[in-house]
Amino acid sequence: MPQTEIDAIRALLSAKPRPVGWEEWRRRIEEVGAVWPVADDVKLEPVDLDGVEGEWSIVPGADASRVLIYFHGGGFVAGSLESHDGLCRLFADEGGFKLIAVDYRLAPEHRYPAAVDDAWAATQWIEENAAEIGIEPEFRMSAIRRVIFPPTGTIHCSALNEKGEMSGCTTTSGLAFKLPGRCGDSPIIGAGCYTDQDVGSAGATGAGEENIKVAGAHTIVENMRRGMSPQEAGMDALKRIVRNYNDDMSRLKFLDMTYYILRKDGAYAGVSLWDGYSPDSPHKIAIHDGKRRSEKTVALLKGASQEFPPFPQLPPGVIQDSEYYK
Repeated sequence: MPQTEIDAIRALLSAKPRPVGWEEWRRRIEEVGAVWPVADDVKLEPVDLDGVEGEWSIVPGADASRVLIYFHGGGFVAGSLESHDGLCRLFADEGGFKLIAVDYRLAPEHRYPAAVDDAWAATQWIEENAAEIGIEPEFRMSAIRRVIFPPTGTIHCSALNEKGEMSGCTTTSGLAFKLPGRCGDSPIIGAGCYTDQDVGSAGATGAGEENIKVAGAHTIVENMRRGMSPQEAGMDALKRIVRNYNDDMSRLKFLDMTYYILRKDGAYAGVSLWDGYSPDSPHKIAIHDGKRRSEKTVALLKGASQEFPPFPQLPPGVIQDSEYYK
């Protein structure tokens, strides 16, 4: 995004106090969405997705076999086709594909699982009409799985080059499934990521709020500064999370955290609160020190964490072989 657009959005957000209540939040989303430039060469067409309102963004000469299904942000309580119209047009224009935006029902007027039902109805419509749209058969169910179980999310990477220089970065999983006004740990220096050229680097994935409370990445680096090994430093940060819940396993079972740790001398560790998200899906870290490989993390607590709230049941054709269905 050009700096001019970033500055315009910042000015818009800072010009007014933080919105309070659903209506103010929704108005703010619409105002921010209006800042996006509109690509004039993109044609908009309304579409009925089996009772769910949708809208095509079609670029001249777009590859008909490439379709992006877009679910706007807003935490399932705000946002609309209009608020993200400019963004959808930009995606379609830059990507050279057809884009279909879904106007799912919003809470609190429409309680859970209304939005999930609308999302599933839209993806089913895409699969049923794939031939007419132009999507090749081998890509149809794959496309639906990517919508329900996106292969993107929070990841961390720490690096040490041959000069002894260190760097670290942690992505954010974006606006999807976020609560209004929530700030995750990724952009907070010292929480989701922290690098000190004299000591080492650390990052995290998992329950961002819990990581913010213990300043996880910074805590780990400072532990290493005081002489702890990467694994000891990470375990100490995890123990602080457990302490914040007074060792209450009835609450801790719904949390998870993984720390990725690299010391200045090349020593590393991957530690996690639990063994994995499920018994057959252990937490792992990826290492490349001339040889690429993955290693299981060292867990503080034995067993698998649990989802909260329970994940909705989905048709077998979608959850088959999915790493994201817990």
